[in-house]
Amino acid sequence: MTGKSTFSMRIAAGVACMLPLASHALSEEPLDMIYEAPYVSVSRDAVGAVASPSTGKPCALSLQLKDIRPSKTTLGATIFMLPQVGGTPLMVQSIRGGDGLPWLRGAVRTLQTQRISVAESAIAQESSTAQLGLEVQLQLAHAWPEGMNLASTVVLVAQYRAAAGDVKRSYVGQGMKANWANGNGEYMGVLNAAMADAMAALAQDVVSLCEGRALAAALP
Repeated sequence: MTGKSTFSMRIAAGVACMLPLASHALSEEPLDMIYEAPYVSVSRDAVGAVASPSTGKPCALSLQLKDIRPSKTTLGATIFMLPQVGGTPLMVQSIRGGDGLPWLRGAVRTLQTQRISVAESAIAQESSTAQLGLEVQLQLAHAWPEGMNLASTVVLVAQYRAAAGDVKRSYVGQGMKANWANGNGEYMGVLNAAMADAMAALAQDVVSLCEGRALAAALP
């Protein structure tokens, strides 16, 4: 058997091995954009997502949510490559998403605790009873395959309006999960992991402000 024939057979075998994965690829339907907190915490300790202020006084949180992503219909892409170094892509498929606001709303609603009440309004801190105004912007939500895993990044920008003054912070969340079938649910799962990672840090800042403590200096 010639070297050329052997090389062709290897390529054919590699493509055949990829067919089951391709058959379970993303569907034509967009991701459901439903937030579900991951069972296992990601890179940060998620205790902040369920914490309450230590003081006895309840904290009223007034929310305003915005989706400011440049593209609101795509959430990354998946690429099927030939099994060789520098191989040509067999297929490139965009990861389609729907409205990002319900997804963001579901994540931010996890701030609700026995001592933190959450209400959404047209303008943050519009209510006279609100102790803390919070505008959260979804700036980036992106997922992609990375080897045998799926990776994701979510960026949130938060504008706090408190009695002590306005504070603006950015939160970057990252997720990583095994890619079993390259399906819609797995991409939504890894995006939820990144969202939960960003929300864990945001929740800690909300608790600090509700207790009247200043936020730590933002990292450069």
